[in-house]
Order: sequence, then structure tokens, then C-alpha cells
Amino acid sequence: MSVEERALVPHHRKNLELNGVGAEVQNGFHAEKEFDTAVYAPPAYESIDVVRDRLSSLVSAGGAGSEIVLCGSKKSGINRYSQFLSSCGDTESFSRSGNVVVKCEVESEAEGTGVDRSFSASARGQTLEFRTRPGLFSYGELDAGTRTLLEELTVEPGEEVLDLGCGYGAVGCFLSSDTCVSATMSDDDCLAASYASENLGLNGLSGQALVSDAFHGIDQSFDLIASNPPTHAGDGVLRDMLTEAEKQLREGGRIVIVHRKELDLSRFLSGSVSLRQETEGFKVVEAKP
Repeated sequence: MSVEERALVPHHRKNLELNGVGAEVQNGFHAEKEFDTAVYAPPAYESIDVVRDRLSSLVSAGGAGSEIVLCGSKKSGINRYSQFLSSCGDTESFSRSGNVVVKCEVESEAEGTGVDRSFSASARGQTLEFRTRPGLFSYGELDAGTRTLLEELTVEPGEEVLDLGCGYGAVGCFLSSDTCVSATMSDDDCLAASYASENLGLNGLSGQALVSDAFHGIDQSFDLIASNPPTHAGDGVLRDMLTEAEKQLREGGRIVIVHRKELDLSRFLSGSVSLRQETEGFKVVEAKP
């Protein structure tokens, strides 16, 4: 049940080779070895919980005497994040042309840096345990959309199932639990795939979690592809994601997705498309190409 790297990390390594750069690429965010200096540039307006989590990992791995360099534009909310570093050691800031660099010489870990979240969730007549982390979708509870999707999924013995864009693995874990299938889960986020794999083990389930950008490197086909897709990613990503999903189906296979009811993702699906369920907030749509 290990997390397999399929597309993202090999691409990073290839780019290093093309440019003659000697560096090690780590599969996942959290630092696994000590270092002297770490540089982190969070996305603009990343949540404070997520940045605190990332910085906590760096502070813990680097230890006393290491240097953390945080950088970003003033407009990205960088000053909100720098406050955490001041609790770990002496900091100094530099700014130029609207950008800010904050350096911290680590003296000690800040209190309360452990931000893993654990919770129980019930669906499909099963109760499972999950461990998650800030930065993952709905990291504190089973979200309503995923719960609605789970209620509509049916799986026959022996079918191959993919939880596409799995996050921490709720769909794959519940399907593995009550249908005795060995679900495959994939996400382009190393952190998500890592927790999906961990949650399989936490609940004594079989399956695998893959780090994959859409279907790059996934060489098997499926009877069911289920997804609560990242609608915030935009039409281009959704179109590519669902178009590629159709190519990975076995004959007679199906795609089942959930999305907020005000959206229309059926335009990205082909074949026989039907509305399986509509609730106050969500639609569950099935496509049989």
C-alpha cells in the first residue's frame, strides 16, 4: 500500500538532468532529512493552517541552527505567515519591488506544531478512521458532496475501481471496506496520495494510492471511475480529466461524479449521461461512454 510516483517526480528529475543540475527530488512535501537552509515560497493567500503545517515540518527537520527562508509578494499575504517563524527564532525581513524575504534562524520548535487531524466518518453502513492534514480538501470531516457520491455508488464483485482525485482517500477507503474490492486511488498531490495510502492501512484495507497527474503512468483500465472533481481548477482541467477518464474505462464501464448543483459538468462527458441524484446542494451524474 505504498504511494507510487507515476508522473510528477520523474518530470522534476528529468528537468534537473536537462539543465545539468545535481539535486535530490523528494516525493512529497514534508522534509525527511536534516538540512542547513530551506527556502519556501507559498502560493498566494494559501491558508494559514497549510503554511503553518509546511513551516512546522521544515523547522522540525532542520532543527536548531538551521535557517528557514520564506518569500513572497506583499500582496500575497506573506506577512501573515512570517508571524509563525518569529515564534521559532530570530527573524529579519527584507523587501524590494513589492516582494518580501523573511529569514529565521531556528532556535526551537513552536508549541502546538503538530497539525495532523484525525476523525471518524460513517457512510454506506461503515465507520472508518481517517488521518488528514491542512492543505487537503475537507481535511476535518467527510464533506457533504463526497457523502452524497458514496450513497449512489454500486460496485459488483471483481470490478476494478478508481477514486480519481482521491484527496485523503475517503471514496476509495469506503468502497474497499464494504464491497471487498481493492480500490486504486490517484491524486496529483503527493501529500494527498500519502494520506490516502495511510488511511488504507489505518483501516486494514487493501488498495493502492498513486501520485499521478490525471492518468499519466496509469496503465490499467477500470469498471468504475468515481470522483468529486476539483471544480475550482477550471474548465480546462476538468475537461482533460474527464476526457482522459473515458479512455481508461473497460467496455461497459462508467464514470460517476458529484458536483455542486449550480454547475454543469455533463458537458464534459459523452455517451449516455444520466442524473443519478440531486440533493439540495449537489448532483451525482453517471456517464457510460
